[in-house]
Amino acid sequence: MTRRPITLPRISIQNFDPTADCVADKRKGAAGEAARPVSQSRGRDTMLQARAPQTSGTERRFVGRNDGINRSQSHAEQWYIAQMARGEKEVFSEQASITPEIAALLLNKNPDNRNLSKKRIGEIRADLESGRYVLNGEPIIVSKDGLLNDGQHRLIACVESGVTFRTIITFGVTRSSRLTLDQGGARTVADYLDMQGGGDNTKVAATVARMLWQYQKLGHLSSNGKSKQRTWPTKAESLVVAAENEREIAFHLSCVQKTSRLVGSLSFVVLCRIVLARADATMGAVFIDRLLDGSNLKPDSPIFVLRERFINDPKMRQPDRFEAVVRAWNAMRKGKTLGKIQIMGSVPKVEA
Repeated sequence: MTRRPITLPRISIQNFDPTADCVADKRKGAAGEAARPVSQSRGRDTMLQARAPQTSGTERRFVGRNDGINRSQSHAEQWYIAQMARGEKEVFSEQASITPEIAALLLNKNPDNRNLSKKRIGEIRADLESGRYVLNGEPIIVSKDGLLNDGQHRLIACVESGVTFRTIITFGVTRSSRLTLDQGGARTVADYLDMQGGGDNTKVAATVARMLWQYQKLGHLSSNGKSKQRTWPTKAESLVVAAENEREIAFHLSCVQKTSRLVGSLSFVVLCRIVLARADATMGAVFIDRLLDGSNLKPDSPIFVLRERFINDPKMRQPDRFEAVVRAWNAMRKGKTLGKIQIMGSVPKVEA
């Protein structure tokens, strides 16, 4: 039987060394080794990016931009041919430094993979650019036919960021084996906290960490990740926030024995307690306690008005709830009474 020769895409490459390993940078705040871009220049003449397909159908093409050199067969292509020749005989895995050029080559051999998640690509790109993405044992998988079975989100993030990363890459499996990938449940931030001995409330702690990241990074909360701006942290970012605020989260969680549905979830109440306690520990605790139990409140008290707003609008979005809490707190700190709380779509600075 005659094998059909593998047709490789044309990729223009400049300043590319296929043997160069990912160089480790010790960056402040980075976890472990941090991958750096292939070129120190992030200019348009060296950086790769994904662009709209030039061909018909759903085929995606990933190409270099303004490279100025067009070689008949690049070093990346030579490497790919060598791996494929071996993959036709056996299944094997090896460590490799995936450059944007290699990532683009592999992506061009990805005719019918699953739909892309922009959110997932953004998360991986953020971890690559910050140096948090390190060798973790999760492989890129290429079939014996030379087609990409798994890894498209990581590879697209590599192309978009221009950052080389170190990974395991497996060759030689059947194309149909991709149907059995990702059978296990994806690990959540709570799972990682539990693995680190995080106690009985890891799910709550993980959610608090995510909301703290949003408040500290964006100045407000976000109810979902469907936004042009990245509004959700990566798992690595959530774990960093959880570790940095571990005692604070644990303390305020222990202080909230129960919550009220009209106020919000336990994690939301803990977040509010943390934010207000940073302004005034004693009064922050009193504010949340009175908000939960409703005792000893005058009708024009900001806390009373806040409770009434929550009661009358039980489906109020969490970002709006948080804004309402801060506005009521600020009114109380200024000694003001309130007739109503107006939601403006932005969270004001918390009054000390």
